[in-house]
Amino acid sequence: MKLRIASLVILICGAALLTGSIIKEHKSKRAAPKPPRSFVLQYLSSRSMDGSPMMPYEYAVRWVSATGEWKETRYSFDGRVSSLGGASDGLYIVSGNSRQLYGQNDLEHAKNAFRSEEEFKASSQLTRVEPFLGLTAYVLKEDQPNMEIETSSSPETGVTALKRVMRTKPGSGRDYVEVKEAINLEFRELSEDEAHLPNLPIRFDLAEQKAKDLKAAGQFEPAESLQQVIKELKAVQK
Repeated sequence: MKLRIASLVILICGAALLTGSIIKEHKSKRAAPKPPRSFVLQYLSSRSMDGSPMMPYEYAVRWVSATGEWKETRYSFDGRVSSLGGASDGLYIVSGNSRQLYGQNDLEHAKNAFRSEEEFKASSQLTRVEPFLGLTAYVLKEDQPNMEIETSSSPETGVTALKRVMRTKPGSGRDYVEVKEAINLEFRELSEDEAHLPNLPIRFDLAEQKAKDLKAAGQFEPAESLQQVIKELKAVQK
């Protein structure tokens, strides 16, 4: 169960994005940036448990706007469909007839971060450089308590990852490997429907719980920042 929860958290909060600690390390560096462009990525996700063969379980399409906004729809092979995205006012999961807020979205950062080779090369987490879908991909490795995560990204796609490999460390429990890999990339303008999340009422359950968890962990500044976003959005909805 703990493994499933960890996987879900990474899928929601880190899916196809460079993980937080990597982003923070070089947020201020902007050498020879690539201009942001709109593009569409198609992903295939696979996983393996206890040495079993890698089995595909999900197909996803992510639309990324040059503005820094993005939307992703996931089609699980068991028939479930889910959508999530980053709008100008926050990160959302589309659930039924509402949008569930689950975090903040730094639009300028999403648009402009990791747009130069120098930013990737300067990272202490850089492990290798390799070709991927016609681009040069920089592979950054992050160590978490029980997991290792490798994220492959390019200046052309910024914080949107081309590939993410998540695996449990030896001795941390069951052997688990998950791979989310882009199988197609197209740079093009997006339609209004592709570029934006649906205009639905906003729920705040996840965001409010996240703010409580941050406070409990002693992270008062990000907790207060998230609570302020919740307050502002609730005022707009009235």
